[in-house]
Amino acid sequence: MHSIPIAKPWMDAREVQAAGRPILSGWITQGPEVAAFEQEFAAYVGAKHACAVANCTVALHLALLAVGVRPGDEVITVSHSFIATASSIRYCGATPVFVDIQP
Repeated sequence: MHSIPIAKPWMDAREVQAAGRPILSGWITQGPEVAAFEQEFAAYVGAKHACAVANCTVALHLALLAVGVRPGDEVITVSHSFIATASSIRYCGATPVFVDIQP
């Protein structure tokens, strides 16, 4: 059985070296590499601060909280998306309202 790749990563030795640094240092989920990434990302987007998170679900959840989504709210979202889109809305106690992009 053959699988159809969703996307093929474009990586080379630079990514291997970058991933190897934190692995070999013992700091995989925190530490100087993450702090450096946060500082570089904040500078790149012109923000005072940036916070790295574990995955897109966490990022969406924090973004929804930052814009004031609270329990009981309804949040409009697309009907054809990854489960993290709706899950992050539910994590806020809000209700996802699914819409289609076609009239």
